[in-house]
Amino acid sequence: MFLALVALAIVMQSQQPPSTQQVCGAIAALQCDNSDPILMTLLVQPGVAVRVLAPTASAGVVMRGQLSLTREQRVCVSGTLGQRQSAVTPATFTVADAADVVVQGEAAGDWPTTDVYTTCDSGFHAVTPKLGIRPSYTDAAMKAHVEGSVWVQAIVGVDGRVERVRLVKSLDSVNGLDEEALKAARQWTFNPATRAGQPVRALAMMELTFTLRK
Repeated sequence: MFLALVALAIVMQSQQPPSTQQVCGAIAALQCDNSDPILMTLLVQPGVAVRVLAPTASAGVVMRGQLSLTREQRVCVSGTLGQRQSAVTPATFTVADAADVVVQGEAAGDWPTTDVYTTCDSGFHAVTPKLGIRPSYTDAAMKAHVEGSVWVQAIVGVDGRVERVRLVKSLDSVNGLDEEALKAARQWTFNPATRAGQPVRALAMMELTFTLRK
C-alpha cells in the first residue's frame, strides 16, 4: 500500500504544470520562417544562448504578427524551460503568447544592426560555405575527453570573408575549445549573401563540432 501511495505521488508530481520562469537577453537572431516555431535566439551572456519557441508553428505566425522586434534588443520572456543548454545545443524556452515577450531596451552593444541582412529581409539569399576550417583540439580538452559543439555567430562581408565573430553557445571555456572555435570561424570563407541580386553583408550562425577519434 505504501509503495502504491508513493507511486501515485510521483505520478501526480509529474503531472503538475511546469512553473513559469523568466529569462532575459539580447536578440542575437530572429526566426522568420513561418513553418518553424522558433521565434528568436537570445544571447543571455557570451556563450549562453536560449532558443525561444512558440507552442506551435501556427502560434508562431500569430505571435510574429503581434510582436515588433529587432536584433540586439534586450527582451525578457516568461515561459517554461524545455531543455537546458547541452554540449551540443542551446537551451529551449517556450512562451504561450506575445504578451510573454517584453522589450526592456534598444540595442546597447557594439554588434552591428544596420546594413547587415538576414533571412527576415525580402529578396535575401543566405551565404553558403566555400572553405570551412576545422577547429583544433587543445591537449587539455583531449585529456578531459570534451566533445560537443560551439555555436558562433559571424558577420560575413560582401567579399565572403568573416568580418566579426562572437560566441553564442559555449562548449568549453576552461580547456580552450571556445577560443579554438572562434579562431577557426574567423578563417572561414563563404559565397556572399545577396539581396535583389547584389552582394550584401549578412549574419551567419556557425556550428563548429569537436569529436574525438574512437
